[in-house]
Amino acid sequence: MLSRYERRRLREIEGWFEANDPGLAAYVGTAPAKWPPDRWCLLTTAAVVVGVALVLIGAVLGVPVLVFIGACLGIGAVSWHYGSRGDPDSHEHPQTW
Repeated sequence: MLSRYERRRLREIEGWFEANDPGLAAYVGTAPAKWPPDRWCLLTTAAVVVGVALVLIGAVLGVPVLVFIGACLGIGAVSWHYGSRGDPDSHEHPQTW
């Protein structure tokens, strides 16, 4: 929690930015974009499907690198999907400033 002095200084800084650079103030004031959870589910499913396809193609062609990459992709997608279920904010883009 901010102290009164810190809140007052923050409001002064915000006012200065709104007066001198309204474009930056508007950009900083917007909320970060969030992807809908359905899209993340689709992306993880697609990653698993591509991973399985790479494993099968690598096994048929006898290319162990493809098997390894496909297994890493599939296992990584499944673990990311189930590992991030409890955190609703884990599906947002990092804010770049």
